[in-house]
This record gives sequence, structure tokens and C-alpha cells, in this order.
Amino acid sequence: MDALHCFRTLDAIEGRFEELRQLSTAVSAPAPFLGTQVRRPAVDHPQLGFLQAVGWLNVKLWESGRVACQVLEHRANANGAAPPAARASIAALRTYLLHDLDPDRPRDAATEKAALDWLAGACGTGAPFTEQHWFDCLGTLLADAERYLGFLASQIREIENDGHGKATVASWSDISQRERPTSYWDDLIRSIAETLGQPALDVAAFRRRHIDRWESQLRASTERLDELEDHARRLVETAFAADRNALLPIRVSDIQARLPDVAGAALGRLVHHAYLMFIAGEVDRDALLDVCVAEFNASQTTG
Repeated sequence: MDALHCFRTLDAIEGRFEELRQLSTAVSAPAPFLGTQVRRPAVDHPQLGFLQAVGWLNVKLWESGRVACQVLEHRANANGAAPPAARASIAALRTYLLHDLDPDRPRDAATEKAALDWLAGACGTGAPFTEQHWFDCLGTLLADAERYLGFLASQIREIENDGHGKATVASWSDISQRERPTSYWDDLIRSIAETLGQPALDVAAFRRRHIDRWESQLRASTERLDELEDHARRLVETAFAADRNALLPIRVSDIQARLPDVAGAALGRLVHHAYLMFIAGEVDRDALLDVCVAEFNASQTTG
């Protein structure tokens, strides 16, 4: 493969993105792949272009287009059609290229193996070093991505003629409205960390520990869309409380002993309130429990 081949494939990918936006509009689904400002890969410099393409495609397929990819992959799987592996490969390559992996951790070892296997399949070695190696990696990556986008387009075209198409689009729209980009979570974490006096917090590491649970809870939430901002903030605040719970002189079981009927989100809010009281000043165990009881009684009165 050479620069001309990669350039043409990159043009084809951008054409696919536009096709997908138009198809999404045609079925009244949220338009994917919008709002990203990542620079187009420099395909005339193969090693640099490969690294840029991995990042560019990761943003497109795992951030701005994530919901569309998930919904359409789920639809394909439900119909017995396995999606192409390009999105998973891109995630593995990005993690392998940008992070220090610990081979003793099973997840890291699996990511490293997936990335090395992909590189070897693309250019014949897991450690590319010649210009041709990098052109082969770049060309294969772009071709895989173009095929994957073609798969997405075929799924949307099928939705147009599918008796269950409206239900798929409704689910797609609902998930999109409940989805929050990585930048949203990072800004929220940073704001709360500063409020709690933790400006040096590793925001990305904190997000990675909790984001899967946050996202699943937002998707499953029955709250109105205009209430999701408060819900997201509560989720992050509760995670802070959970991470620091070992410092508290009371435990969840202590609160439940005083308030046996409290559970779930209400219990989480009380733990968080106790945490905020504790870090704000010297408050002993009994005083914290009294605060929790008073807070709960007040919520019952206003509710």
C-alpha cells in the first residue's frame, strides 16, 4: 500500500460519514459523528498518519458515534449478523499505543495481544519499523474502518424497510439523549473535585473506574431528560463518597440501623451528605448520624 491508496480510502471514509449522517436523518435518528474537532490524519507520513488515524477513528467510533455504533451492532447481532471487528481493534490499538499496559493484568494482556495480532496481520510483524510496514498498517486500518462504516450504512438502510424500525430509532434517540461524552464527565469530575478540595485528582483514572456504572445507570434511569444533569452529578458525588468512605467514622450499616427503611439512591445521598459534612469540619460519629436522620426526615417532609 502507498500514500495514494491511503488517501483515497480516507476520502471514502469521509464519504461514508456523510452518508451515515444523511441516512440517519432519513429515518429520523440522531445524526452521528458530529461535534468532533480531531484533525484528519496525515497519510503521506505513514507512521504519524497511522497514530493519528487510530486517535481520529477512536473519537469517531467510540465518542461522537458511539451510540449509533452500539445500537446498530446490537441490531445486527439480534438478527444473526456479526458486526466487523474494526471498532474493537481500534480501541485495542489506541490503548496499546497510548498507555502503559501491565502484562500481569489479564485485561491489559488481552489488549496487548489483540493489538499485536492486528499489527502482525496488517504488515507481517507486531513491531513495524519500515515505511512500508507503516503504510500497510495505515492502509489496513483505513480499509477496515471503511468496511465497518459500510456495515453501519447497510443497517440503517435495512431499518428503513424494517417493521421494527421505529422501535429501533426510538431506542437510539432515547439512548443518545441520555448519553454523555467523556468531556462532560471529565468537566463534572473536575468541578466536584475542586469543590471538595481535591484539585490534584487524576480525573481520567477516576472516570475510568466509575464510568461504566454511571452510563448504565443513566441509560436505565426513568427520570425525565431534564432531570438527568442532577442525576449525573449525584452519581459522581456518590463515587467520591464511596472512594473516601474508609475515612468516615460511620458506615452504611450504621445509617441503616437508624433508618432501616432507607435503601438505594436515597441511602447513597445520605452517605454523600455525611461525607460532605465530615470533610467540611470535625464532626463526630453521633453528630453525623443525627445529620443523616434529619436530612432523611426533611426529604420525606418536602417529598
